[in-house]
Amino acid sequence: MGFFSNLFGKGKSRTTYNRAVTELAIGTWRRERNKENTVVVGALIEGLERDKDQDVRAATAVVLGEIRDPRGIGPLTKALKDKSEIVRVATCTSLGAIADSSSLEPLMTAFFSDNSKAVRGVAIQQIEKFQAVGAIVHILQSNADEHKRALAANLLGLSGDQLAKEPLRMAASKDTSGGVRKAATMALEGKARRFS
Repeated sequence: MGFFSNLFGKGKSRTTYNRAVTELAIGTWRRERNKENTVVVGALIEGLERDKDQDVRAATAVVLGEIRDPRGIGPLTKALKDKSEIVRVATCTSLGAIADSSSLEPLMTAFFSDNSKAVRGVAIQQIEKFQAVGAIVHILQSNADEHKRALAANLLGLSGDQLAKEPLRMAASKDTSGGVRKAATMALEGKARRFS
């Protein structure tokens, strides 16, 4: 049994159990946040990666997002491949809450590749909240696949940030993909599409 599975005995309802686990982890983190949270974050990561119960994995993903510790990004990225849709939805929310530039790429991957409409919807909501124009410009100018570059162009258009205009102009005229050129042109014209 994992760390969280041993916290409470049998006979507790799943809702009570999950609420207690989440409150315990957040409470511990709040008390200890001025110290090194290695034990708390490590226990949460263990729960996310090893617990057999999807509700526990989802709860630990949520708590990792609440804590906003960048050490959770790698395990959360792995959790985007969890077989449970509930875990993947919670994971997208948490990656967005952490809002580190390194959580943008996994969210974009979830948006493009997850079979679940719910996961894709949460992923794009989290992506749209990013104020990381530089990271999105990097994706637009990278060798990422054309769908990711087109989404990056769209997001830059939605941002309205002046720093996005020149990279969008370059993409509109010189990108090798017609879809990316079109997305960049639409973004420059103020016709970027909202997904949520």
